Amino acid sequence: MKLFISADIEGVAGISQWNETEQGPWYDYFCQEMSSEVAAACEGAIQAGVENIFVKDGHHTACNILPHLLPKEAVLNRGWSGDGFGMMSGIQNNVDVVAMVGYHSASFSDQNPLSHTSENYIRNFEINGKRASEFMINRYTCAMLGIPVVFVSGDEGICEEVRQTDKKIETFATLQGWGDSTIGLHPEVAQNGIFQGMKQAIQAKNYQVPDLPQTFDIRITYQERNRARKASLYPEAKLLNPYTVQFETREYFDFLRFYSFVG
Repeated sequence: MKLFISADIEGVAGISQWNETEQGPWYDYFCQEMSSEVAAACEGAIQAGVENIFVKDGHHTACNILPHLLPKEAVLNRGWSGDGFGMMSGIQNNVDVVAMVGYHSASFSDQNPLSHTSENYIRNFEINGKRASEFMINRYTCAMLGIPVVFVSGDEGICEEVRQTDKKIETFATLQGWGDSTIGLHPEVAQNGIFQGMKQAIQAKNYQVPDLPQTFDIRITYQERNRARKASLYPEAKLLNPYTVQFETREYFDFLRFYSFVG
């Protein structure tokens, strides 16, 4: 079995401020926590019998995970390939199941002070009238390829979204948003919870691939008008108002192509 892990940082235990997600006094610490949580997911999967693990660093520069903290069974993809799959780059290479670690609530959400979808310059992101998180976007990518998502860790908001979306996906919440603050678990508690959750997800073999919608109505509202105006220049996109661009398609990869240029 080949496991693919997509990793982010805004949903790891203890994180609460944007300056902790990029170069700054606390960045190194949270890179280590991100790495340790991914390692815990890897170890849980290995305990359940997985022998082949592909890890995609999906945060910012995509060069955050410390390779030496991962088990030897894992390979790590750092940087951005530009292949249109974004945080899921590598999933197209014979993957059986997917896990997401360190994920966070969608933009325009109050579940985490670091809530966002794609970039901070996006105020709201909707697919078919529903607020789109990075989990939703990436789960649809999995569905496009017929691959089930089996485990998600991150803030309580994204875990609740996952539970409402598909109860067969195992979740583990590492922190809870409280206004502009977070309440996070002790790192060892978080890592153990991820280890156990990942192990349970693989052992349960309760996998499910969702049906994709027949059509996709994408609406992205930007913080700045000029970003919306520029995005509306993409073929078949249109400006709905000074801040919102719409793109409609029947093919999900057409959306991913659009997203890679305007997200």
